[in-house]
Amino acid sequence: MDLANQSLVEYKNFSESEDEIQGAKNARDLFTKLADKSFDTKLIISSIQKLHRGLNPDNLSFLKNKEKIQDKTIVFIVDECHRSTFGKMLKEIKDFFVKAVFFGFTGTPVYYENLSEKDLAVKLQTEDIFGSQLHSYNIYYALRDKNVLPFHIHQHFTYDPEDLAKQINQKKFNNLKETNKYVKNFDEKFYTANKEVFIKNEEHISYEKIDTYDHYNHVVNNILEGFNNASSGRELHAIFAVSSIEDAIKYYELFQNKDILKQHDYW
Repeated sequence: MDLANQSLVEYKNFSESEDEIQGAKNARDLFTKLADKSFDTKLIISSIQKLHRGLNPDNLSFLKNKEKIQDKTIVFIVDECHRSTFGKMLKEIKDFFVKAVFFGFTGTPVYYENLSEKDLAVKLQTEDIFGSQLHSYNIYYALRDKNVLPFHIHQHFTYDPEDLAKQINQKKFNNLKETNKYVKNFDEKFYTANKEVFIKNEEHISYEKIDTYDHYNHVVNNILEGFNNASSGRELHAIFAVSSIEDAIKYYELFQNKDILKQHDYW
């Protein structure tokens, strides 16, 4: 099931009337519905690719008056707006729908500091495309509203924490101790007052010392040694999250290393 159809099913599950939520079989069907006044109060689910294909002159030729669509004030809600919106597709869509309003939703907005190599060429962030942020819903609110599972943090160091502390400004290192209070109590005022510290502390850390084979090897052995207990005899499963594809490859190779596996009988 593609993303557009999946979204259609999910929206219909929350709608009182299935007729209020409409899909589009193809680009022609989409533009037919956009031109039809009876669809003006309905929500139409589509993909940006299908919408862009509809701009093709061959697909527009069947419309007697395409200006009627262009004259409408259509509201476009772009989900996962950090994807597929940095190229010419969205620009051409905006150029066609001159009176449209665009809202973007994303859990991972693109900023200058996290631009991918591909996006570095255009040097655009999400805000440049959709305007200033209107609202944010962070992990504090998600935990408060019970929309995500609560979590417990257990730290296991593969390096000397004292050595790490020396690499960080002392004042900011002291504030790191307060992070535990935030995690345990989810104090909104504390988060608001210290969020810049949480973000910037990591910028002062040099990872050169821990980004070594010893670090990866230690992590793998720790997982192999403790997984049985941590998973209640393998009744539970786990997700192993790493910071990059390169890291994932390194860990995969280590987990396949027979010499390492021999050290742990139950593997």
